[in-house]
Amino acid sequence: MKPIISHPGVAALVLIFALGCAIRAQELDPKDLISRHLNSISTPERRAALKNLFAVGVSEFESKVPVIKGGGKAIVVSDPDNLYFLLSLNSHDYPYERVGAFAKGISLPFISPGRRSFLGAFLADNPKILTENLFCGDMSLRWIDNISDAAQQKMKIAGSKKINGRGAYAVDVAVSGSDSGKSRIRLYFDSDTYRHIRSEYHREVDIGRITVRQENQLQNATVDLVEEFSDFREIDGFTLPHAYKVTLTTNTATQVYEASLGIRVSTYYFNQNLAPDFFTFDVK
Repeated sequence: MKPIISHPGVAALVLIFALGCAIRAQELDPKDLISRHLNSISTPERRAALKNLFAVGVSEFESKVPVIKGGGKAIVVSDPDNLYFLLSLNSHDYPYERVGAFAKGISLPFISPGRRSFLGAFLADNPKILTENLFCGDMSLRWIDNISDAAQQKMKIAGSKKINGRGAYAVDVAVSGSDSGKSRIRLYFDSDTYRHIRSEYHREVDIGRITVRQENQLQNATVDLVEEFSDFREIDGFTLPHAYKVTLTTNTATQVYEASLGIRVSTYYFNQNLAPDFFTFDVK
C-alpha cells in the first residue's frame, strides 16, 4: 500500500476555512444572528402581518426500551402569546400528546390518571423552555415574535459546530434559577441560511443513592431533550420547517432510555379565524 501524502496546500485551505468559520462566529452578535434568522423566515412586513400560525400534519412516536410505536395526526397552532401543540398517537400506552403554553399559564395534561408523558414530564420540570418561547422553534409564532428580545438579553454566541454535515452557529441561552448550574440550553442556526435547525436542552438530575464499594453515594442522571427542524419549504412567502423531531434521552449508571416524537407538516395556514377561547385544553 502506498503511503498517503498530505498536500500542504490542502492542509492550509482546511486551516483557513476553519479559522474563517471561527472569525465569522466571533464577529456575529446574538442580535445580528437572530435578525438574519428572522429574515430567513420572511420579510419584516410579512412577519408583522402574521396574527396566527397553524401547522397541520401527521405524527409518529417511537420508544426503544420498551419498544412502542404509534402515530396519527398533528396540529400546532400559535399566536404571539399562545402555543397549542396536539398529537394523536393511537397507542394504548401513549394515546396523545398535549402541550399548552398559553397566556394564562402552562398546561401539560396527563396522558393517563396521574401520569405524564416523557415530554410532558420534562417540560414540567423545565418550564422555562415554554415560558421563554423556545419550544417548537419557528413552527411557533411565539418564537417568531419574541425571540429577538431573548437575543438581546439572554443569548451568547458559543462558536461553530457541524450539525448533520453542515456548519452551524451555536448560541447559548442563559438559564436562571436555583438549578441553573445543572441546566444548559443551546440553539443552532445554519451558518449559510441562518435557519434554526436544532435546540438542545440538557439537565443533570439527582435520582437517589447507590452503594459503591460500601460507600453511600448520590447517583446522577443526565437528561437531554433535542428538537430537530428540517425540510424547510416556502409557502405564501414564509420559509418554515416541514419536518420536526423531538427526542428525549435519559442516561443513568444502569440504563439508557430514549423516545422520540415526530411531525411531518403537510401544510401551514396563516391568519385563521380562531375562537376567542381556542387556546385551552379545557372541555368547551
